[in-house]
Amino acid sequence: MDTGFTIDDCTLYIGDIRPEVTTEMLNELFSEFSPPQYCKIVVDSVTKESRCYGFVGYDTPEKARAALEKFNYRMLLGKPMRIMLRRDDPTDRESGRANLFVKNIPKSFTEANLYAKFRSIGSVLSVKISRNNQGESKGYGYVQFENEEDAVRCIATMNGKLLGNQVIFVEPYKLKKDRLKPPSDFKNVFVKNFRADMDDERLKGIFSEFGEITSSRIMRDARGNSRGFGFVAFKEHASAQAAVTSMNGKVIEGLTLHVSEALTISERQMPTGEHMRVGVNSSPTAQKVLVENLNLSMTEVEFKGALADCQNLISCIIGIDNGQSTGLALLKFASWEDAVNAVQAKNGTFIGSQRVMCALAYYFHEKPSAAQRENIMPHRFI
Repeated sequence: MDTGFTIDDCTLYIGDIRPEVTTEMLNELFSEFSPPQYCKIVVDSVTKESRCYGFVGYDTPEKARAALEKFNYRMLLGKPMRIMLRRDDPTDRESGRANLFVKNIPKSFTEANLYAKFRSIGSVLSVKISRNNQGESKGYGYVQFENEEDAVRCIATMNGKLLGNQVIFVEPYKLKKDRLKPPSDFKNVFVKNFRADMDDERLKGIFSEFGEITSSRIMRDARGNSRGFGFVAFKEHASAQAAVTSMNGKVIEGLTLHVSEALTISERQMPTGEHMRVGVNSSPTAQKVLVENLNLSMTEVEFKGALADCQNLISCIIGIDNGQSTGLALLKFASWEDAVNAVQAKNGTFIGSQRVMCALAYYFHEKPSAAQRENIMPHRFI
């Protein structure tokens, strides 16, 4: 008999459950609403240990959806369950379709709070907040809608809006394989470690062999002294790529140049950090972030206040030369992931009156190979 619905329409996926949860416990809980047709905790075929998810099936889609509404994010043994309709076709899950990345979520928010806030926009399949080993929120998470139209409307409605007492940022979720793809069209080059008397014209002359240059600039402090780094902008990407390949590590006037891709002005203005890329081989020991172009009058106390939304900051040091700020700062985080998140959140944003540039900081003994440098997010050597 054709009922007009499939088994998937009547089956709930129950995720994020503790390994101690048994089939009997799950069945007892869902029977509070209506006895399920079947209930199962999925176990490893070899160890027979729980894989921390299971399925609950009802005889009609209406019962399944009602149970989803009743039990989604209900606490079970101290952990909220994440419930959604089962989907045998993995393409929806794997494509990232209608899936959103949400950052700057208030630490007090639970999955249930986030679900309640976003469901007013459309049918929400899943909500997940990223947490550390202690179960504390990392301040970001993921929301997946049933269709792309609702996801697009959510971005237009929620991005930049207050959630609790914090402004949240909502953007399309990017699959890992897409996040790892380096951009292929950069034209700006970052140059560091040249003589203090280097000027704009000499810098341009050094790089002119690689192609037409639209601008070259040495960054200087308030007294006009070189800050030891600068930028060269090429007309063509191929010229910029050739300059990075040929000049990085080259000795000029007794000093070894460090040359890498730089962010364009338009990229620095992007609030979401989409221009960043994280490589598979990025050094997990790089827990430090170099911040450039700080306001020279900013104190460490003021700077730390501006970094309040960065997770697990261990230390913050502003460089001082002859009693004056150099406009550079070095941040140390508890983990590489925290450092990456800080770069993505702060690079290209205004701190005080200055637009700052942030990059992972590597010591020379941590210096990645040439192949690795092709695939890591913006970085500097210190």
